[in-house]
Amino acid sequence: MTDPRIRLISAAKNGGRAAAANRGYEAARGEYIAVLDADDTAHPERLMKQVAFMDAHPEVGVSGTAVYYFGDRQESGYWPSTDEECRAKLLFTDPVLYGSCIIRRSVIMDNHLRSNEAWHLPGEDYVFMVGLSKYTQFANLPEPLLNYRIGEQNQRHGRDPVHDKEQVCRYVFGSYGISATDEEFVLQLMFHKLKKGTFNSERVRSLWNWRSKLIAMNRSRELFPVDLFEKHVEYSWDTAYYPLGGRWNWSCLDPHAAIRKMADGSTRVLNEGHAQTLDAERLRKDRTRVTCTPTNELTGHLHHNPKFSASRLLAGMHCFGKFPKPCHHGTHCRGRWKYGWQRTHHT
Repeated sequence: MTDPRIRLISAAKNGGRAAAANRGYEAARGEYIAVLDADDTAHPERLMKQVAFMDAHPEVGVSGTAVYYFGDRQESGYWPSTDEECRAKLLFTDPVLYGSCIIRRSVIMDNHLRSNEAWHLPGEDYVFMVGLSKYTQFANLPEPLLNYRIGEQNQRHGRDPVHDKEQVCRYVFGSYGISATDEEFVLQLMFHKLKKGTFNSERVRSLWNWRSKLIAMNRSRELFPVDLFEKHVEYSWDTAYYPLGGRWNWSCLDPHAAIRKMADGSTRVLNEGHAQTLDAERLRKDRTRVTCTPTNELTGHLHHNPKFSASRLLAGMHCFGKFPKPCHHGTHCRGRWKYGWQRTHHT
């Protein structure tokens, strides 16, 4: 390499990703630090477009881009555009993809920020972004300007994702001063679609309570943008069930409700009686008619829905006032339930 702008920085021994990143931060001389991992490639105009964006938005200290995955998986990935959207997800995931990011060098140097060289697990980039979040704003360009390779060379390949994600969660929660028990970290893993231990009705109840606790905590402390944070928590709850289990027992959601198979093949939700297991997979395939009869009468048809989940089931329970969140349509409503129900209320 003869270009004088290119400098090769060597180390006497391999100290890991964080140590290598820190050497790069300290050796950088420009206004911006752009990251590109060794196994990825960048769009020819990536730096030009990111520098132009950063010049036009001096309040932003870190920006990333959308990404195209290649190798073992071919698809595009997108990150939130605005700082508020990025911060709303900070308790769950990184605000930008580190390999696509460009950082103002002044943010790192002025605030004495460095990667944690003691961290040798996957997630070091996320941990670093949590530290940056205290001093600057984030943004992402919607255009895929990074080609991210998926394969055996990835740090996560062949590792236990449950163990690694739990350690990341514990670190991030600690960074924000959010206390959680060992059981609550197991519940948090469910929001990442990771299963540790037994998945049963008691865990489902606990997961609902954990969802409510996170929302209440953030309303009190306002660590993250409240409305967008709650939207993401609801999304995490909404999508947690389907990948983790194939069967559901409605009685685990409401102690007063039970399920009884009827002679005509329908399933009736009652306020008393012995509960049976409702097979979500069969409901999706057979489009089983479901009749719910508490004090109000609710009749619905469960449409084919590949994202059938806990909140789909809770939808009917909300209408009965059994759970803290009431039906937002009111006591008189007709129409299509946004999660795939078509229903009618009668008072």
